[in-house]
Amino acid sequence: MRYGHRMANRGVESAIGFGVAAALRQDPRYFRKPNAGIKARMGNAFSQAVVTHTDSGAKTFAAWRVAGSYGAQFVSNAWRPESERGVGDTMVRGTLSIGYDATANLFKEFWPDIKRRVFKK
Repeated sequence: MRYGHRMANRGVESAIGFGVAAALRQDPRYFRKPNAGIKARMGNAFSQAVVTHTDSGAKTFAAWRVAGSYGAQFVSNAWRPESERGVGDTMVRGTLSIGYDATANLFKEFWPDIKRRVFKK
């Protein structure tokens, strides 16, 4: 049941995010900074949780991520217990979702280097 909830929530988040990204011409891909220092790379990973590239290459506020994260949490209130449907609870879940995305960005930034060094590929 929890797995189904997470899958539904991620599906809604992706659909909303894709729609907003397409409408605003934002590029939802993650862009690594492999030739920078560790602090700069960590900053890059965290910043891309709220900053994104446009189709023209400029940087802008990641409206697609924020709309997807918070929108999915409001939609998920439809199947959540009454005690978890408050606006405060929903906003906390949306913020946590963006935090999870920032953590996933760290993985995307550093995993290729870790994999190459550990597995010698």
